Amino acid sequence: MRPAYPSNDPMFFPIEWAQDGSVAPGASEEINSGLGAVVVRKFSGVANEDVIIPFELPVSWGRIGKLQYSVCGWITEAVLPAAGETVRFTLQGTGIDVNGSLNVAFNAGAGYVQASQSPDMNGYAQYDRFQTAISDYMLVDTPGAGFKIFFNLIRTATDAGDTYAQDVGVDGLMVYPVRT
Repeated sequence: MRPAYPSNDPMFFPIEWAQDGSVAPGASEEINSGLGAVVVRKFSGVANEDVIIPFELPVSWGRIGKLQYSVCGWITEAVLPAAGETVRFTLQGTGIDVNGSLNVAFNAGAGYVQASQSPDMNGYAQYDRFQTAISDYMLVDTPGAGFKIFFNLIRTATDAGDTYAQDVGVDGLMVYPVRT
């Protein structure tokens, strides 16, 4: 089931834009099941893995103070989810202005990190698409047009909310900005 969108236009960030994080998932790979192919990165079901997605904030977005997100992906493994099994991700971000340094850390303060979890995936089959619930609002360091934003997307496989112990293929991140 597709979640209801917040009021601002969402933007999809394909996984191909992602760079390796501190514990990276597998390299990009194409999965194909007859109709067509998609590119995914398989995130582990037993260890936390992450990617960093850089993004230049477009002028049309103006300033954003917070955002929401969801993760889009595919069941890639033959071992299917059982009743009650879910996957869970967290996202945090930081913005760098002109003349800013790459030597910054992601803000881990209250409101700067949000989780997004899938619905019960019972009944999903291999190559079925999933989308996590839209997260609560997440703060961003009030970037405006021209800022470079870096998102850190983590599958939190060791979190009690992530109960599907198989890899999942993530094909992208859907971001819903709140303009200020």
